[in-house]
Amino acid sequence: MPVNSPRSEYMVALRRWQRCRDCFEGSDAVKARGTLYLPSVASDYDSYIERAEFYNATARTVMGLLGCVFRTAPSVLFPSGIADDLVDVTLTAKPVRAFAMMGFQEIMILGRFGVQVEMTDEPPPGMTTPRPYWVPRRAEDILSWRTTVIGGQERLSRVVLSESVEESDPLDPWVPVIVPQIRVLELVDAETSHPYYEIHRFRQEKNARDMRSLAWVEYDKPVIPLRKGEPLTYIPFQFFGPSSLSPAVEKPPLLDLVEVNLSHYRTSADHEHGAHLTSLPTPWVSGVELDGDLPIGSSKAWVLPEPNARAGMLEYTGDGLGSLERLSAAKQDRMAALGARIIEQQKAAAETAEALRIRSSAEYSVLSTMASTFDQGLTQVMRWHAWWAGIDDPVDSVSFSLNKDFFDTRLESKEAQVLVAAWQAGALSHETLFWNLQQGEWVEPGRTLEEEQQLINAGADNPGVDTEEE
Repeated sequence: MPVNSPRSEYMVALRRWQRCRDCFEGSDAVKARGTLYLPSVASDYDSYIERAEFYNATARTVMGLLGCVFRTAPSVLFPSGIADDLVDVTLTAKPVRAFAMMGFQEIMILGRFGVQVEMTDEPPPGMTTPRPYWVPRRAEDILSWRTTVIGGQERLSRVVLSESVEESDPLDPWVPVIVPQIRVLELVDAETSHPYYEIHRFRQEKNARDMRSLAWVEYDKPVIPLRKGEPLTYIPFQFFGPSSLSPAVEKPPLLDLVEVNLSHYRTSADHEHGAHLTSLPTPWVSGVELDGDLPIGSSKAWVLPEPNARAGMLEYTGDGLGSLERLSAAKQDRMAALGARIIEQQKAAAETAEALRIRSSAEYSVLSTMASTFDQGLTQVMRWHAWWAGIDDPVDSVSFSLNKDFFDTRLESKEAQVLVAAWQAGALSHETLFWNLQQGEWVEPGRTLEEEQQLINAGADNPGVDTEEE
């Protein structure tokens, strides 16, 4: 089998990934699939699909939940000596927060994401040594994987990735050529006491046995990444899912919403098609033979020669379109119940914060699990980065934590006064006071008590000068 052969789990998941991806991308992507999502019921299918409305509840839900998670900045702990790496983790001007948003969005859409940590061959501009960087991998690009039990633990022994490389056209240097490529991350001798990490790259060339076909061949020598002159003993690739970090394929969190979203799209198409056919009254004439057309307009009158001739307007009556409209509204409500709370119309009556918390607890418990899982995965990626950059034991000096408070819970001024009074009376420690102020969004997330105290002291040393106009 060729190197790009996908696993069976990949093939099973691919169609649902496609549905989720298309719904998130919106109307153009959904309509481009044609009869896959909208079977033809009209002779003029182009007009039928053009009139159909795709109500993008999927994207609105994803962006709304993403806004809840990133309502406040993530808490990041990283060694100060290489902290500048977080300003651009991909070497494509993407800081760690933007990378995290991109990755978490992918998990909400498809329920799968991957991050590969690589090392540059040469020092990047402005640096004196090579440095690690991150490569994001979409679910569709992770074709195959294999695990091996080593020392009682399941570890990755192979990952096969689909990617594209941009090169210049030898016939026209102004036109880029996109070359498909397969990258294989391999743990050689995985079951021995001395495994090592190796990278292989494959491209298509004409098949020596059949010149009309293409074959995948390894076009370059294998690369063995090193750290202080020694090969890595593991594959620095991290899988992400909604509830686990294993390579196993999980169900996309919003798949049920996507299915209803596509069903709503088909109902919308039928409703718009029916309205188009029945919206305009149609004139009719009986009891007379006509030679030519009858003109219609406010300045035109029909004079029929036969005394028994009749004329009128044919208009649609009935509840057919009404049932489609009610069905469409019911599907919108169902999408709201499946997670699209942000697209519901606001209730007329006021709703307390506690009632809102209870009503949304199911969605946010799933969201909290996703955020906690993502924290563990990205912390591991950052530890690999720090270790490869020269930090021998980065466990205690590296962590990443997303916001888990998805509601606006800013501490009221009266509550803050009560906390400060309790602290002054000795009923609360300084650390507990600071923690409460931080949870109440009075202190910047991620800032330590010591850092806040330094800022307070700096302000006391430089209080400024009040000036008065003469």
